[in-house]
Amino acid sequence: MLHGREHELDVLDRSLLAVRGGKGGALVLSGEPGMGKTALLRAAEARADGLTVLSATGVEAEAELAFAGLHQLLGPLSGTEYVDGLPEPLRHAVSAALGLGGPDCTDLVLYTAVARLLGQAAARHPVLVTVDDVQWWDRVSAAALAFAARRIATQPVLVLVAVSGEAGPYLAGLPALPLTGLPPTAAGAVFDEHAPSGSAGYRETVLAAAGGNPLALVELARTPAEVAEDDSTTPVVAPGSRLHRTLGARVRRMPADTRLLLLLLALDGTGRADVLAGAGLDIAALVPAEKAALVRCAGGHVRFRHPLLRALVRADADAAEIRAAHRTLADSLETSGEPERALWHRSLSAEGPDEDLAARLDERSAAVARCGGLAGAASVLRLAARLSTGPRRPRRLAAAGYAAWKSGQPDLARSLAAECAAHRNEPEVNAAIDRLNGLVALGDGDQRSAYDMLTRSAMSRAGTAPGEAVGLLFMAAAAAHHADLPGELAAAARRIVAIDGGFAEYGGLLAGLTDAAADAETSDPWRLRDRAPEHLRASDVHQWLWPLVLSSFGPRPGRAYEFGLEAVAEFTTNGMHAIVTMPELWLAELAFELGFWEQSGTRAAEGLRSAHDTGQRSRQADFHAVLAMLAATRGESGDCRDHARRCHDLAIPLGNRLAAARASWALGLLELARGNHDLAVEHLAALRDPAAPTAHGYLGRLATADLVEAHLRAGQRNRARQAADTFAPWANASTSPLARSRLARCRALLSEHDDDTDKLFTTALATAAPDHPFEQARTALLHGEWLRRVRRPARARPLLRQAHEIFRGLGARVWAHAAAGQLRPTGAEPVAPSGGDSLTHRELQVVRLAAGGLSNREIGARLFLSPRTVGHHLYRAFPKLGVANRAQLRSLEPEELTGG
Repeated sequence: MLHGREHELDVLDRSLLAVRGGKGGALVLSGEPGMGKTALLRAAEARADGLTVLSATGVEAEAELAFAGLHQLLGPLSGTEYVDGLPEPLRHAVSAALGLGGPDCTDLVLYTAVARLLGQAAARHPVLVTVDDVQWWDRVSAAALAFAARRIATQPVLVLVAVSGEAGPYLAGLPALPLTGLPPTAAGAVFDEHAPSGSAGYRETVLAAAGGNPLALVELARTPAEVAEDDSTTPVVAPGSRLHRTLGARVRRMPADTRLLLLLLALDGTGRADVLAGAGLDIAALVPAEKAALVRCAGGHVRFRHPLLRALVRADADAAEIRAAHRTLADSLETSGEPERALWHRSLSAEGPDEDLAARLDERSAAVARCGGLAGAASVLRLAARLSTGPRRPRRLAAAGYAAWKSGQPDLARSLAAECAAHRNEPEVNAAIDRLNGLVALGDGDQRSAYDMLTRSAMSRAGTAPGEAVGLLFMAAAAAHHADLPGELAAAARRIVAIDGGFAEYGGLLAGLTDAAADAETSDPWRLRDRAPEHLRASDVHQWLWPLVLSSFGPRPGRAYEFGLEAVAEFTTNGMHAIVTMPELWLAELAFELGFWEQSGTRAAEGLRSAHDTGQRSRQADFHAVLAMLAATRGESGDCRDHARRCHDLAIPLGNRLAAARASWALGLLELARGNHDLAVEHLAALRDPAAPTAHGYLGRLATADLVEAHLRAGQRNRARQAADTFAPWANASTSPLARSRLARCRALLSEHDDDTDKLFTTALATAAPDHPFEQARTALLHGEWLRRVRRPARARPLLRQAHEIFRGLGARVWAHAAAGQLRPTGAEPVAPSGGDSLTHRELQVVRLAAGGLSNREIGARLFLSPRTVGHHLYRAFPKLGVANRAQLRSLEPEELTGG
């Protein structure tokens, strides 16, 4: 079966070599049945000397049975030191998924546990994971494996999965190795190897019919008498093809007891001989099938020799036979003490509605969800709905859709909502449909529509479920912000307060979110969480998300970031995979603003993976926008344009103006740094043009200082002044230091009086520090550049050196180069990266805060460092500044705190 697969075998050998060298990876083998995917998996296993091999096979009948795939794959690790070595929450998650019990957990915890478990095993020996027919794996297992596969690059774990047809949504984006038909020479060699004496006359017919499919070549070569003429355009593995007739005839020649056992084997997901024997049939009846090369029996397990045989046996049975076989399996599994699998097969055997089974499935779905199997809970509820009658049917469909949304399956959620819509005959169902469609649209649809549907659902629940209504209105406000609908955002806030007066303070902050007018105390996230109304404290999601969002727009972004770190840590323990993108996004944006660019990039990349995994295109656009901004400020033009293009392609059709505007801002910054001022104006002006799909009022205001600079450098002073005049009322009313700093910078750039220019630049510089290092450096560069123009090189020198040091510390190479170019004409050379006398960016932050009178503990809280680390930075900085203690720091002028 591996003739002509030398390239594929070479890819596998190189992948195994890499994993032995400590590098992880994943590979999806795709192609129609019979192309040799299974043979390649077995070949990889045979080459895996010294590796721990974990394998599993998908079974169509159990494609919706939660945890079935993980049971197969991770069963050999159950009770081992690898499981025992996991942190307690992750250990409990693995135990629960394997049916061993444990406390509740979420899907994100389960997925993390699977990834960590593979890593634990790989710490002892490299690990090879093989999964055949992964398209028939249950959603929980497939999502968990895909999550792990995307996060194992630095661990010696190789994941190989085989899928018939196209890779499903969970596998999208993983490296793929598609298998097509063998070339003629290799196909002829396979035929010749397996053709019996006297079959040469059929050679050309078989080669033409098989289309290079290795399985077809082997089977048709073995049984030439069964090769009949048919339409040569019929796919070789399609029903009615030569291959199907050949294998079907071989199955139908089996005795009746053998055929029944084969059907049970096709429907059972384990291949365990004891399950088949428990059906009351003699397992010895499989001997004829083994002799006919249909199955292999070994070690108490029975396997079809090829997955296509499983599908063929199932397809050859009628509906009544399949239902009867499911009942037989259910009886056997109940006897062997496997109630969950027994219930699943019992439900599949039902001929019509059965409320008793539906209720049991409903109860089972809750247990599955509590074990981190939200995706599986959706499948269980969907089956329960199909067995339900009356109003229970739409309610269970809606519950299934909600579970699908929470588990990151927007397409399934939409499908279930559409199915539910046929029952729009009561307000409760209508509200559930609006909630479901609105939540799906928030992450993967039109943002205006998301706002409308979430608001409608919330108001219909206001009297009966006020806590849920408030939560939905908060999500509606998020949609309004992304769609640049400030009036609708404020309306959502007013509705929240009207529903529950305990949210008056929260509603006020939310209504004025984009005014940036909150004071430091009111918007402190810890205070907001401590004073949260009961409805908010009861939610694992909203008690963290509300304070994080509201404080992110306040005057202390560092405090919001500190809270965000706690929030994401909490989400990792208690959050859901589809929800974690929200705090990750805010944290990535805050980290960028605070100058923690490495952390920002890491979080944005992880958030992008999670958004991709959970089918949230709007969130993908948000993360691409953050990555575009990072690339722009670092001068990485190719990456910036690529992320911006991807962002626009996703965001504009969905009405996500927030992401589209951020990406355009990134492009404007990139062109401004590269000296392409007209292009910079084009991108930045679009943020303020209501007719442009990339316009966003809030971001347009924040980007005004960049637009003013671009206009001036392009020789457009009047347009620069108009932009600054439009920005001034909002910035003056704001409590945001960043807004006031940018306004002062605009006025400095436009000022025609030297004294005013100097004072305005100084104000802008003092206001931006220390929470906004990039803004601080931009202002220092512009100030130093102006001082050079007015022939004050001595004063320009420390500012330009400060700008250069900050840019260099951030990794803003283009801007650092510009600062160096301005610094040299002042008679000073920029300090080389290895220079021992210059302050690093972190040292600069620490000494400026220390000079302001903050203690080591206070500085550590502001910069997220331990007091000991703060002391270390001061110890290294004092000699560079020529001081002996922190008291002397306070006597230095601001421009002296640069290491120059």
